[in-house]
Amino acid sequence: MDKKFYVTFKTAKLLKEKGFNKEVDKLIHLNRYNIPIIESPEKYYDESEVYNDYLYLKQKHYACPTKSEVIEWLDRREIFIDVCKMNSGWSFVVRGSKYTSPIYDSNSKNEYFQTRLEAEDEAIFKAFETEF
Repeated sequence: MDKKFYVTFKTAKLLKEKGFNKEVDKLIHLNRYNIPIIESPEKYYDESEVYNDYLYLKQKHYACPTKSEVIEWLDRREIFIDVCKMNSGWSFVVRGSKYTSPIYDSNSKNEYFQTRLEAEDEAIFKAFETEF
């Protein structure tokens, strides 16, 4: 499993709040040191491991889809994400089919990212933040 292809904890939490309801293979939560942990749901069905650890019981677990799964889900709802390389770094545009101008354009706000994956995650976050 390569964690860089999954959404961040912040995005996973927002997806749940906004009604993202696709079945996924991984869950994400913050451990006792506030570090995001991505794990398989089967781990939480092992009573000997989970129920004996009170801190695990207190953690909030969220569905953790891949960025690709979320982008496909948005496409079916006619919300589109475009990520491109600019001189200053990576930027993105969030568009909807009923809009003539972008819903959100990071380039026009001088928001740039060091990697394509960072730009994709922020684009997904902005799409859900503004459209749902």
